[in-house]
Amino acid sequence: MPKKRIVVDKFGGKTIDEIEKVGKACDTISSQTDRGCKVISVVSARLGVTDLLLNAVQAAVQDDRPLVEKNVEAIKKKHKDSDRLFSKVVFTELLDKLQLIRKKPDRSMVNEVKVIGEEISSEILFRELENRSVKVCLKRFQDSTYPLQVNTEDGGWKIDSEKSKQECAKMKKEFDSCDCFVIPGYAAVDSEKDRIVPLGRGGSDQVAMELARFFEADELWIITDTNGILTADPDIVSTVRTVPVLTVDELLDAVSLGAKRARIGLYLSLLEHCPSETYMANYIDLDGPKTRIVKELPEHLIRKEKPVKLVAGKDEMIVYDFEGYDLVYNLPELNRLRHIFDTISSGGHRRKVTFAFLETERRSEIEEEISKYRKKMNITISKPYNQAFIGVIGAGMAYRVGIIGAIGKALSDVLISVEIGVSNISSAVLIEKKDYRKAMISLHKYFIEKGKF
Repeated sequence: MPKKRIVVDKFGGKTIDEIEKVGKACDTISSQTDRGCKVISVVSARLGVTDLLLNAVQAAVQDDRPLVEKNVEAIKKKHKDSDRLFSKVVFTELLDKLQLIRKKPDRSMVNEVKVIGEEISSEILFRELENRSVKVCLKRFQDSTYPLQVNTEDGGWKIDSEKSKQECAKMKKEFDSCDCFVIPGYAAVDSEKDRIVPLGRGGSDQVAMELARFFEADELWIITDTNGILTADPDIVSTVRTVPVLTVDELLDAVSLGAKRARIGLYLSLLEHCPSETYMANYIDLDGPKTRIVKELPEHLIRKEKPVKLVAGKDEMIVYDFEGYDLVYNLPELNRLRHIFDTISSGGHRRKVTFAFLETERRSEIEEEISKYRKKMNITISKPYNQAFIGVIGAGMAYRVGIIGAIGKALSDVLISVEIGVSNISSAVLIEKKDYRKAMISLHKYFIEKGKF
């Protein structure tokens, strides 16, 4: 019997926040099962629901019952058009959990509340597929067979590849009687400790990509409300285009420079397994403009392409300068920062190195870690200061010289603080925050619209 083609879909919050959009997601899944594929559909919470859940938790901690009830009512309203498709008991259970949090805040209970949006969304999609006579199964976080497993130690987590592979192998056998699995995204489970572990912003993308790896999927669709990866931030540049093809390395560099406003860790599994057909596409028209992600491109094709494919950046970074004559001897210790936080660094010579931290929401953790270095190293560490960070990405740059000069020319009216060579396929600079929008428009016009360099 020929091997069944396995497809992993991820539906973002905006793609299923109305019952009509849920119907469109069902159309997508049905078309895949109709061509003989076995489908794993990872579902996010509806737009805004996770924020409401977090607000409800905060209100419970502050013992503000009216505000708790207000947020729960808002969550109900978000799902009113689909209330025939899921059990309303979930809201009673939500209030019970918030009451327990009010009495005694508990991290495990808070995590259970955080994922309720995904639980509701996945049940809605599951029931709608059932109504269409699709042979579908629902995996819940509470099931012993939830496929994405993690280990939790020292307050952190990491993917448990061995256990995840085992659970995915079991699910493959269930495909004999089931054409589609619906799975809530955003989180994983630690079955040893019987706890749900939220993966953070973009967690549903990570669940989908990890499952694509463990299932050795043939197709992976990250379905959102945008046409894939764009050549710049559309909120700043009005002339953006969709990048048709990116290599995994280009994608990782783009994310490290701020594209998609996501953590680079979400996409690392693509280094191990990038399905032959991997797309980031708009739910409105999956056949329309989209970005295909490929493991690699032949060198002759890269040389033919324009060197720069997109512009990316972040409008705020937390920056520290480390200076001292013996800095070179401390670099191995300083590089530990890269394993704790998302960072970009420059320099590394005898006198100075600059670390720019992307995760500004972790400011207190960053400052605490830096304080350890102040105490044990004979080097000068600046006070934290904020700057913007912007750069260009494209594998073709590896075959051209003068990229920093070209960036300088494009930003001739912007003061560049530090030049950062991120890799051989991306280059970036630190600039003043006030110049960020102007810099993105200028870089896009120079490299993408005019095709300079």
